[in-house]
Amino acid sequence: MRVVVVGGSLGGLASAARLARVGHSVVLLERREEFGPWAIDPLAFPAPWRDFFTKTGRTLDAELRKAGLVLAPDPAAVTDRGEQWRTMVQAYGEAAAGQWRDLLDHEDEVWQALRPLGLEAELTDAAATRQPLLRGTLESVAGRLASPELAARVRALALDVGDDPRRTPSWLASRLAVERTFGLWRLSSEAGVAVPGAALADLVVERARARGVVLRTGVTAVSATEKSVTTDSETFTAAAVILATAPLEIDRLLGRRPLPWRRLSPGPRGPLWRRPSDWLRRPAVRDASGVFNASTGGRGGDEPWAQLLGGALAAYAVHEVLTGEDIRPTNKARRRTPRIVQSSEAEAKETQSKEDGP
Repeated sequence: MRVVVVGGSLGGLASAARLARVGHSVVLLERREEFGPWAIDPLAFPAPWRDFFTKTGRTLDAELRKAGLVLAPDPAAVTDRGEQWRTMVQAYGEAAAGQWRDLLDHEDEVWQALRPLGLEAELTDAAATRQPLLRGTLESVAGRLASPELAARVRALALDVGDDPRRTPSWLASRLAVERTFGLWRLSSEAGVAVPGAALADLVVERARARGVVLRTGVTAVSATEKSVTTDSETFTAAAVILATAPLEIDRLLGRRPLPWRRLSPGPRGPLWRRPSDWLRRPAVRDASGVFNASTGGRGGDEPWAQLLGGALAAYAVHEVLTGEDIRPTNKARRRTPRIVQSSEAEAKETQSKEDGP
């Protein structure tokens, strides 16, 4: 079945490649002439990247070897628990180091509470966002730290992307715990020369192309409906449409003015927070109009890895609506997903060849 994806973001590419992998005919429209630019240095939480490549064909490690790249821990980052403790004690004293350790231990619990809310599943329940672990702002978290330097590290989670810590939800501090647990990573050549993290996103583009996604660049979408996308030159009909753009762009494509309670202020990486309860202002995986979203400002977060997870959620939702089959990894009882279109023996062989490569 044909799916049209608008937007060459990581979420758009991830949803397109996943849907193509299970047999859908996918066209992705990107208004720019090239994909990117990508800002991925250093790389945090590599698991969603590994999952994307594993679920769409050859593993990430295999792709890196083919490209002559190495993904290794960032030598400048101190993320090991014991090493981080010693470094903190030397820099800030034992009392401040203890506060930081206790904060990250607490944020580990917050991270576990967050994972089903927009990362592993769609966030739809407003009550879930009000549980005690998720209350407060980044400023309230920073205010509990005696060390001005460590408090500044917490505030930087908001300030670095143009947000105000007084309006940014406290749960974003869980990103610090994610870094401690999963580390920070860098790409390099096999000779040890540093390579921009954008090269990893370029591999995502190539994976989408290898899976058979038709990538159309330099195409501007003018409007969208549940079953079609109109560009500046033609109209694409489809069984489903995914919008993988910024939230305000989604409203423009759907031809509507954002409701006052849903308006979001654009920032350099995604929507800016006006209050911690803004979670449900962000685009849902399926819009009331019937289109699906893998937005760059989705409910799981704005980070590159969060966009990949948002793309996965959009792909799961589209496939289930179109086929009735649940391919979410939590569905343990499911069998291997069958290909949808195999109209001839030759086509079947071609499909198998694609699955075995690249």
